[in-house]
Amino acid sequence: MPGRDVESLGGAPPDLDQDVVAAALEAVRWGRSRPDTVLLDLAGHRLEDAVDVLFAALPSALGDIGSLTRAAQGAVPVLAYLRARQGMHPEDPSHVRHPWLAGLRNDQELVARLLQESEGWAFRPDGMPFEARTLPQPEVLGSGGLLSAVGWLGRQAISAAQHPLSGRLFPALSDTVTACLGDILVYLKERGTAAEPGPIVQTVSAALAAAAEQRSDDDPLVVMAHSMGGNITYDILTHFRTDLSVDILVTVGSQVGYFEELKLFHASDERIPSAEKPKVTLPGTIGRWVNVVDLNDPLAFRAAPVFAGAEDYRIPTGALWAHSGYLNEPTFYERVARRLRSPR
Repeated sequence: MPGRDVESLGGAPPDLDQDVVAAALEAVRWGRSRPDTVLLDLAGHRLEDAVDVLFAALPSALGDIGSLTRAAQGAVPVLAYLRARQGMHPEDPSHVRHPWLAGLRNDQELVARLLQESEGWAFRPDGMPFEARTLPQPEVLGSGGLLSAVGWLGRQAISAAQHPLSGRLFPALSDTVTACLGDILVYLKERGTAAEPGPIVQTVSAALAAAAEQRSDDDPLVVMAHSMGGNITYDILTHFRTDLSVDILVTVGSQVGYFEELKLFHASDERIPSAEKPKVTLPGTIGRWVNVVDLNDPLAFRAAPVFAGAEDYRIPTGALWAHSGYLNEPTFYERVARRLRSPR
């Protein structure tokens, strides 16, 4: 089980005892904030939190994948700008890093000014941010973009003023756990054997094989697997397709360590752990394994205590329901990229 002894991922802030979305919405409920200043109030403490909440709201606000993809393009220059300001003022509070926050009146003004300040920022291949004003800024602000997320957050804030947090949290908890349990049972029932793999194994194996064909010395094969995807990927690389390999495997909110403890994989060895071999040897098909957990995610498990060579890192997602929050937050990807560039 993950605990606070797990190393923080890529400069993540101290663990948030209450997630930032819930805290912001509850502030509206008790009259300490307005529905149109949810992001602005967060930005006063830490602009990175406001950015994560903004982009985490996009799937709910936009719905269709085309609009979501276009709006998400705005995350790259914003992340590069935030990283640069953090490097210039590593110990300073948000209002010192971003003096333009003073005088803003609402969330719409915040988002518009943030895009203006981050225009032209990008990342070099080594991950360092740089400012090149000639770079075009994607159009992500309008009614089909980030302003839709602002409007959605405002409506959620109004709802929060009328309904307690528990009324939103427990249905999300029930739905997610039920769906995850269904995924597990269906996969174990239908995964098949190496000679006759099931449809899920065939689909994921084909995607891994196609990606492996594009690998080069300058472009390693990095696989990011969320939740049940981590279990499927590990099962494929250790049993179904041992002819495939990945340079880096990133498992996020996954249960691979737990599955191995229960000996549910085809490659699981009942003789491990033992006094002679306390951990499972890192499979030769995985070059490096980074496992990310959120302490608020009950479906995330550590890998390092079970697999020799696996690396565990923790991150607070700030999401209302942590298990689905990782992949919606831009700073998560930036922290993972920084971690992968660093030595083990």
